[in-house]
Amino acid sequence: MVKRLLELKDFIEEMDNENLALTASQWTQTKELENLLSHPFTVTKRLQCDDLTPGKFLLEWKSLLYRLNKNGGSIAEGIAFSMMKRESLLLENEILLAAIYVDPMSRLLLNSEQTATGKKALYDVAVRMNGLRLEIPPQEDEVLLSNSGNSGSSSSNEELDFDSFLDKMEVAKRKRRRISVTEPVNVQIKKFQQEFYKALKEVEKYDRSSKLTVEEAILVYPEIVSDVARIVTAMPPTQVSVKRLFSALKIIKSDVRASMKEDLAEAILFLRTLH
Repeated sequence: MVKRLLELKDFIEEMDNENLALTASQWTQTKELENLLSHPFTVTKRLQCDDLTPGKFLLEWKSLLYRLNKNGGSIAEGIAFSMMKRESLLLENEILLAAIYVDPMSRLLLNSEQTATGKKALYDVAVRMNGLRLEIPPQEDEVLLSNSGNSGSSSSNEELDFDSFLDKMEVAKRKRRRISVTEPVNVQIKKFQQEFYKALKEVEKYDRSSKLTVEEAILVYPEIVSDVARIVTAMPPTQVSVKRLFSALKIIKSDVRASMKEDLAEAILFLRTLH
């Protein structure tokens, strides 16, 4: 609208209408306003690109904040203040931090705490991708065993049926067997964790000086990191992702939702975001 007003400047001045007349100072202020608003407009268009990655998103975001702060003025300060409030919420997303972390051109925009969170989120996704996540953590089993033992004692005190007491012993035995089965998996996870964080040190060698885009960087990252890096950067923070997620809700809210486990619902949302 402001741009259109400036385009009509000559026509408005020729009309010589007191209700439409602007002073030279007002025209100057209007031009300054148009220059100021052109930056958010340009960035908004760029954020609608199909190939937008989280790293590019944050770079565009920070670039706009830099220009607004440099420009100054009440309008620029108001826009910048609102953006900073929104930014604090956006950067609470751990997967977003992980995607920014693997982008050598935008990694430096994260502080030390955000970097650590992004690395941890990247590792967690890698663990799930490799099927290493335990369904029931050992500590939960230990709590259940403890409760079973207490129940057995309580059963004796209350003189419950002996068959019931044996049934509880059988349940406790199965839980102990489950714990012993998970021990090799724990060793495997520990080994994977050591190799993964060692590979992240190689990832961090590629910074802005490498001039690599995130797509190019992923190709030279260690294999243990490259696949998960490709996954987390494949979810553009655009309206398209939101539409895909809402379409996934149709599946989740269907008649089969009662028998749908939490992991399955999470997997559906994850896949719908990617495709």
